[in-house]
Amino acid sequence: MAANEDRTLLLEVDELSGALNYASVDIPSAQRSQLQAGPAEHDDEPGTSGMNTENHHYIGEKQVIGTRFLSDPCELPHVCTPSTVANLALRTSYKVLRDLRSDPNASSKPPLRHYLDTIRSIDQDATLENDLRVRVVDEYRGDGFSHKKRAIRKACSTGHTNPVTMDNIPSYLANLWDGSAFLQVKEHGMHVYISDSSIEKACKNALSVLVADAVHSKAPRCVKKGSQLYVIHGVCRGGFDVPLLYAIMEKKDKQAYETVLTQLKTHLLRFGADLDGLHIVVDYKRAAIAAIRTIFERSTLQGCSFHLALAWKGGEMRSG
Repeated sequence: MAANEDRTLLLEVDELSGALNYASVDIPSAQRSQLQAGPAEHDDEPGTSGMNTENHHYIGEKQVIGTRFLSDPCELPHVCTPSTVANLALRTSYKVLRDLRSDPNASSKPPLRHYLDTIRSIDQDATLENDLRVRVVDEYRGDGFSHKKRAIRKACSTGHTNPVTMDNIPSYLANLWDGSAFLQVKEHGMHVYISDSSIEKACKNALSVLVADAVHSKAPRCVKKGSQLYVIHGVCRGGFDVPLLYAIMEKKDKQAYETVLTQLKTHLLRFGADLDGLHIVVDYKRAAIAAIRTIFERSTLQGCSFHLALAWKGGEMRSG
């Protein structure tokens, strides 16, 4: 091929073997448009080097100068640039999931944080016009976070190497969004989680009742059998129920309950709770009752009728 001579590449298809071969030929401009439109219905014209266009498929012009290609002859015959709102949102979603899978620290944030960060990045994308940004954000949101939560969580877990245990708590579980501590007590066989914000809001809205109960089926798998998730809710003005404390407990003796209740009392006093007028509703576990009488000595202790029936049935009230 002579230097500085413009040539055009054609893609030859071998009808027997199906192999693809590139042929470099001279094609006049008029003939190029006919080839792009489809096979010619007339005989070959001068300049096609005797090539029958019915046996070849022209997929685009590839210019060559000397022995140097100006572009990749094997590239796709079109550019995959999304233009519609749906395609832009879909491409964004694919890119986010791909980046999360390749990020070893992706699991340090909860899925909701990644979801909101994606919406924020779209809203701040300077390459999109204002109206288009709003529409792409709406399209990406779709039916809400619940429809993307599973995919985001799966992508984050791809690079996750350290499982969550009682001794290994990632920052997104130990801390809240504002950076404040959520995990207040971390001991062997015990975690206590309290949100200062929840305690503060409950105290400002006339916290009057504490309701404590344990759930055994929701304890983490990493703790020993028989452990419990101990939850304390607060009832505020108007009957609104607010979760105040979560505790994972392997031991259920008086000392363990005192550790949990001491943390709650400290936070309540910090935000001005009236402990004298506080009513505490509990089940009939003796260790829990004894700990409450020790820690909340000025509060009123009440039993739950539902748990009383369970206690009678289980024979736990035989000794009074």
